[in-house]
Amino acid sequence: MSIDLAKGLSFLHSLCIAHCDIKPDNLLFNKDGRLMVADFGSAMLVGGVETLVKGYRGTEGWAAPGPLTFFQEMEKWRLFSPLQADLYSCGVV
Repeated sequence: MSIDLAKGLSFLHSLCIAHCDIKPDNLLFNKDGRLMVADFGSAMLVGGVETLVKGYRGTEGWAAPGPLTFFQEMEKWRLFSPLQADLYSCGVV
């Protein structure tokens, strides 16, 4: 499972897509037992490692702790690394 998740995130990140809500509810298995990443409602296109974003949509308990605290003031734009946050969530899962 860990290898499939890492490969899936690597593929998404190579397309400059950050999922932004990696958690068990968003990880499905196909009939062959391969893991699939689902629910891209929080996903965002990123221009590089750090991106200027307004707000953060991760799920508490699965998301990197810094961004959730950092973005409590949702009306402000901040420099943030959603790709690194995906990796953190992958480790939590």
